[in-house]
Amino acid sequence: MVDNPVPNATCEKPAERMFGSPRLYVTTSSPRRAVSPLKSLVIKCCSYRQTHWWSHEINRLSDSSDFLKVQRFEGFAPPREDTLTKWFVNGSGFFSDLADALEQAKEEIFITDWWLSPEVFLKRPATDNFWRLDEILKRKAEQGVQVCVMLYKEVEMALGINSEHSKKTLMNMHPNIKVMRHYGPGSTQNLSSYLKITKT
Repeated sequence: MVDNPVPNATCEKPAERMFGSPRLYVTTSSPRRAVSPLKSLVIKCCSYRQTHWWSHEINRLSDSSDFLKVQRFEGFAPPREDTLTKWFVNGSGFFSDLADALEQAKEEIFITDWWLSPEVFLKRPATDNFWRLDEILKRKAEQGVQVCVMLYKEVEMALGINSEHSKKTLMNMHPNIKVMRHYGPGSTQNLSSYLKITKT
């Protein structure tokens, strides 16, 4: 062990030299600063000076970071004031705001979804098809907006969500609408089931 001015970090000299120069290990020993209680961060340094600098900076940043402290409801993120967020109680408010956001798109719309129905009405009650999702996307595509949709490619024997219908319906509406189905039978990967939309 070497003398270290930072109490929460230790510096250890390795038993062997790497690449012709000695390396030092900086480890954060406090569980609250580790990735998990069972892991430590190890940084290899070229000199004692670098070791002390890294130790000091890691501890300084961890002491001042809100994300490394236990927050309200045992969360990791601190509450923030005046953020551009909105609380939705049900799908009615969300879909209505989603329709308005899609209408404001000028360049691109990105959608990923687990189960997308092109025929869903985003604003209800509906008197015509103006607020239907496929009609909104077609209208924006005709205005020059690039629409990219990624759908979950389901195992048809297990799920009847008919993503192929959604893909064909949307792609036949306009050349600016591109749809791909991601993952398929035999894949070991998982696709998030959350709806994510970005518009610019």
